[in-house]
Amino acid sequence: MLDTVEFSKPGFLFHPFDKENADLFLLSENIGVLSFSSDELEELSTKGLTSVSIPDFPRQFNWMGNRDREKAFMELVSKAVRKIKNGDLEKVVASRVEVENSSKSPWDVFKTLSERHPNAFISFVSIENLGQWIGASPELLCRSEKDGSVKTVALAGTSRDGNFGKKEKQEQSLVGDYIESRLAELGIRDFQKGVDEKLDLGGMTHLQTKYQITLPKHIDPGLLVEQLHPTPAVGGIPGEKSREFIRENENHPRSYYSGFLGPYASEKVFTFYVNLRCMQIFKDKAVLYAGAGITADSDPERELEETRLKLKSLKDALE
Repeated sequence: MLDTVEFSKPGFLFHPFDKENADLFLLSENIGVLSFSSDELEELSTKGLTSVSIPDFPRQFNWMGNRDREKAFMELVSKAVRKIKNGDLEKVVASRVEVENSSKSPWDVFKTLSERHPNAFISFVSIENLGQWIGASPELLCRSEKDGSVKTVALAGTSRDGNFGKKEKQEQSLVGDYIESRLAELGIRDFQKGVDEKLDLGGMTHLQTKYQITLPKHIDPGLLVEQLHPTPAVGGIPGEKSREFIRENENHPRSYYSGFLGPYASEKVFTFYVNLRCMQIFKDKAVLYAGAGITADSDPERELEETRLKLKSLKDALE
């Protein structure tokens, strides 16, 4: 739980998808929480980022090629659809990885993403033994301010052409319903819900619904973060059953993909994003992560194409 973590000084939180399988990191040294325009990037110091050694490519990603990974993903989607139609699940997010050769420096990859995706949260996290994680996330998990106001978003529907069908609208509705149910469980009724908006990122369009929340004084915002994560946009419904399906059926560890990360000033003031559209850098290679929300109306070929589009912006940054 975040309320048991000691936020003794400002820093940066790096939280895995599943704390049972990966460590949580609070980084408070050599951390720069930066706001910049693209022409200022060259002036930023990379000390503390590029000084961490990059690990060798792990064997766990060596046993399957990218084409076989695509076939395995479509089989995973088909299995998820069967589970949903049988009533075992309502929705689950299936993810996959691709392995790409990479000779470009991680810092240059980060700069490229920063220049190309102004609407995303661009991150570069460098930790000894974990190597370097780089991402361009469109999804705010939770932003908490000094005055007690909190913002979050429902972001799930994804489209290539900006048109959203029944399946995408259902995904969006499920995430919104989930957020509101978590607020109700905490006794929070003072919130404003915005209208569905479109958010463009990396050649794709997402549906986004913004929430503005006023927390009662007795509720710590860290408790709300724990209630929200993982949302159905990265996990599924029901929560524990979907996470069990992910653990048992995905053929790669999620690690920090679909976890969350971001800067904090204290336990009550922070900005955390879901770690999406991300990659882990190894020596000469990068592991790229992407996922798709699966419902009863999902088609394996279409879901595969969605992940290809999400991975494209990462691949382009490696070139």
